[in-house]
Amino acid sequence: MVIIAYEYIDPLWQPLPEAYPWGSEIDRWVLDVEPHRPQLRQLLAHLQPGYWLLPSLSVLGTSIPEVNDRLKHLEAAGVTVIALAEGYVSDRPVPADRLLNLWQHVKEQLHRQTLRHGHARNRLKHQPPPGRAPYGYRRGKDHYVVDRAAAVVVKDFVEHFLLYGSLSAAVRFIAAAHQKTISVTTARRWLTHPVYRGHLRYQGQTVIRNTHTPLISADEAAQVDRLLRRNRGLPRRSASAPHPLAGLVVCGQCHHRFGRIQVSGYRQAPQYCYLRPLHCPQRPKCRSIPYQRALETVIAQICQCLPPAIAQLAQPPLTYQRPSAKSNSTLTNCKT
Repeated sequence: MVIIAYEYIDPLWQPLPEAYPWGSEIDRWVLDVEPHRPQLRQLLAHLQPGYWLLPSLSVLGTSIPEVNDRLKHLEAAGVTVIALAEGYVSDRPVPADRLLNLWQHVKEQLHRQTLRHGHARNRLKHQPPPGRAPYGYRRGKDHYVVDRAAAVVVKDFVEHFLLYGSLSAAVRFIAAAHQKTISVTTARRWLTHPVYRGHLRYQGQTVIRNTHTPLISADEAAQVDRLLRRNRGLPRRSASAPHPLAGLVVCGQCHHRFGRIQVSGYRQAPQYCYLRPLHCPQRPKCRSIPYQRALETVIAQICQCLPPAIAQLAQPPLTYQRPSAKSNSTLTNCKT
């Protein structure tokens, strides 16, 4: 008796399978890649008793009635159908409750295949994926269109982040300026998601570039990525905290990071902020430093060290002079 392994794939979203998973016991491996399944129609027209191995019953058609009719046609011709996904063997009796679950599984498989086929077709046409449009956009006929009212909020948020480099501060800014409340996670998604840079992303993997108007330009995107990389290297909460020196300053004696403490006098409204070494092993422990005095000292050091560093970077590049016969090669400054 002949043993046939039959498969159907949608080339729009499924990779080409290989025959070896079926083993060497099969006599023939048949693969359909067209929706109307010409190979299956040819097999049904010249049936022989034997065994048919199927990955799922859903490969027999595009609807429940079509799958049922072809399954009955195979069983009437003396073919034993074995569907691996459902654990179905046609020559074994199936209880009524299990038969209902079997056809429910086939129905879900067909529905899932229809959805994936539609998503793949939209991807080839560079159309947006299904679902609600991201904040700042609305759905057009074939692509996302900028929502003017919401886009102002996103642009102001990005501008504030580029100016100050703080996610939390930018979130508080749009909450005060536009009455738009979002979480820091959503704010980070606005900055990093490809859709705000004019690209489409499907299923979290495939990215199609330049499909609609971006809310973050290419230059702004490069600055955003640089700021996010810089903030990633800082201690937790330091980059977006109202007092950013906490966690960044290290004590010169115990070499532990300073944490921020805030105190107020008895029945007094003013509050005082200090930097105190965390986990200080000294006895007695290192003393706290007023936050404002530490901040002024850090700013003064930056103003003192930054200009020479910038001046050093601004020096003209070195060029290579071809050596003469009596001299060695030297590096000299370019003349402008």
